[in-house]
Amino acid sequence: MKRSTKTGISAGTTGFLLGLLAFLGGLQHGKKESCEIKVDKAHISQYSLKKYGTHNLKIDVTTKCTKPQKYSSLSVSVYKVERSLTTKVYEFPAKSYPADKKHPEWAYASDRELLCVGFHPLKYYGTAEGTVFMRSGKEIPVQGKSTLIPYVDCVI
Repeated sequence: MKRSTKTGISAGTTGFLLGLLAFLGGLQHGKKESCEIKVDKAHISQYSLKKYGTHNLKIDVTTKCTKPQKYSSLSVSVYKVERSLTTKVYEFPAKSYPADKKHPEWAYASDRELLCVGFHPLKYYGTAEGTVFMRSGKEIPVQGKSTLIPYVDCVI
C-alpha cells in the first residue's frame, strides 16, 4: 500500500483512524440527555446561626444533568419522623433555579430554610420534585428523597 511522503502512514490506516474517530465522536454526540436530583440531609443552617443567631432547618437540593440545562423548577417538602409516624411539616412552592455558570449541567437550590427552636432533637428529611429545562428545549421531570434521615436539634 502506498504511504504518504510527509507522515509515512498508509491511506488504509488513515481511513481506518478517521472512521474510528467519527464513530467515537458520534457516540459522544448521541449521549442521551438525562438528569438526576440529589436531596441533601436536613441540617441546621450554619450561616443563619452565625449571622442572626437563629436555628433554621435547611435542606439543599441539586439537579445534575448529562448535558447543559437552562434552569430547574423545583418544589421541596419537609417531613418529620416521630416514632413510626411521618408527618409533612412544610411544603415550599415551586421555584426556578438557574444553571450554574461554571458547570451548566448543575443547578443548586440552597435557599430552603424553616425557622425552628432548638433543644429537642427530631428526625427530618426532604423530598423534591419538579422539572429540569434543558438548553435543547427538552423538559425532564425529576424527583428525589433524602437518603439520610438524621436527628436535628430543631422543632418547627
